[in-house]
Amino acid sequence: FCCTDFSLETETIASYDAKRWPIEIFFRQSKNNLGFGTYQARSAKAFIRLWILLAWTYLFAQWAWNLPALLEMDYVAYVSK
Repeated sequence: FCCTDFSLETETIASYDAKRWPIEIFFRQSKNNLGFGTYQARSAKAFIRLWILLAWTYLFAQWAWNLPALLEMDYVAYVSK
């Protein structure tokens, strides 16, 4: 493994790398699903816009996934708890 911090143990570096890969895969799949597979952010402004778009897409997906449960919720009982 390559690492710039020489004080880390090999196991620590391996665990960091293992946690990094799901994030890399998420970003690659998100870019491909949104049609940004060939898009490259070349400026800070473009990168921020891409981040915002990905964050909003994620939040919308979470909201849409929970929408049936939200519609069936008994709000009177929830508020009176």
